[in-house]
Amino acid sequence: MLGVSRFAQVRDGIRSSDPRQQSKIKDAALYAEQSKISVTLVNEDTQILFDQLPRGIDYEEAADDGKTGGCYRAETAMTDEKATEKPTQDMPETNKDAIRSKTATYEVLEILGKGAFGSVFRVNRLEDNKQLAMKCESCKAEKQILKHEAKVFKCMSKLNSPHFISLEDRGKVSGRFMFLILRLVGKNLWDLRHENPDRKFSMSTSIRAAEQTVAGIRDLHTCGYIHRDIKPTNFVIGREQDGDLHTIFIIDFGLSRRYRTIDKDLRYQREKVAFRGTTRYASVSALEMKEQSRKDDIESWWYMVLEWMIGKLPWRHYKNFKIIKSCERDEVRQRKRELREPGNLMTLLMDTPQTYMANILLYIDTLEYASIPDYNHIAAQLSASMKFSVALHINGMLSFWAFKELIRNFFEIGVFGLLVVILLMHKSLGSSAVDLLAHTVNNKAE
Repeated sequence: MLGVSRFAQVRDGIRSSDPRQQSKIKDAALYAEQSKISVTLVNEDTQILFDQLPRGIDYEEAADDGKTGGCYRAETAMTDEKATEKPTQDMPETNKDAIRSKTATYEVLEILGKGAFGSVFRVNRLEDNKQLAMKCESCKAEKQILKHEAKVFKCMSKLNSPHFISLEDRGKVSGRFMFLILRLVGKNLWDLRHENPDRKFSMSTSIRAAEQTVAGIRDLHTCGYIHRDIKPTNFVIGREQDGDLHTIFIIDFGLSRRYRTIDKDLRYQREKVAFRGTTRYASVSALEMKEQSRKDDIESWWYMVLEWMIGKLPWRHYKNFKIIKSCERDEVRQRKRELREPGNLMTLLMDTPQTYMANILLYIDTLEYASIPDYNHIAAQLSASMKFSVALHINGMLSFWAFKELIRNFFEIGVFGLLVVILLMHKSLGSSAVDLLAHTVNNKAE
């Protein structure tokens, strides 16, 4: 197993004796340099595969047979630069190819994203003129990730979740590529957050997004799968023309894994596994190369929500503000452990609903591999934080949302709540009033 963060290093110091493996590593090194992407070679006995996403590219073997698969993990630098690799010759050509499945014909309109072994296109279904997304994967890819994703979509179709997108069709162009047809969706939550000048969502938006994303994770777990790569780019909003602009969908199941057998028994916990996920959001256990479970998805979700609320995670940089790379997982893991210390946690959560965010993390830390997360408990904490948090916005002024929430709950918070509003408008209390108000209401309820 190698732990190399830059493919230039891999290229200059090939460790594999297999000529085919050497060739793949060299090709990937060249691709990485041209695309300004840093790549970690985690296991030699696997493929090179990059997802179609232009940012936050991570891909690993997602074998469904329970064996430990290797992976190549690619992660773009934390900028808005897009990968510029040449499209593979196997992929369909826009405005030329008509792709046929057993049930429909699709006109390829434009490319939405591309990678070394796969691309995503906007297509038009000729039978009803409906525009959809076509996700393609080269037949030359040694591990067929789309086959795995198709299995996940099949299981998801049995659960009527508002947070799943449907698999419309699938097929294969012999010798070239296989494809999945999916409905079109809107922007992902990473891009939406970066559209804000301060790189964070408002408190109300953060909480509402947290409610929907944890519901999507819960529904995926209900289907018997864990995601293993929970992060903002893997959640997207709907489209206004489809009437679901405010719905959040969970996507990209290339790293997902069944955590239970067909008989719904919990799968055996392997002692040592290859790392899967994204370092920034990965759970402590995942960073320790331990088998992931439902608990790890929820922990990654918590880090994601925290980033929405405060704008930047404390382990994004380390050592003179150097951007973290995959080989620095030990440093990130240590920072996440240090976060749990009482003083550190409450300080970091100062501009969030402290009590509720801390409660959720402390609850997550009680979970084990076999634990079934109490999603209702987490949802209740989020609901309480929305109900009693006072969001401060630009210049410290009380937001319209916060004022509306306080008025709506006046009979629960009473005169004291209005006093907090007045003090906040005069910038006397700061965000600590959130917890002061919450504790007061909770005490009155008891």
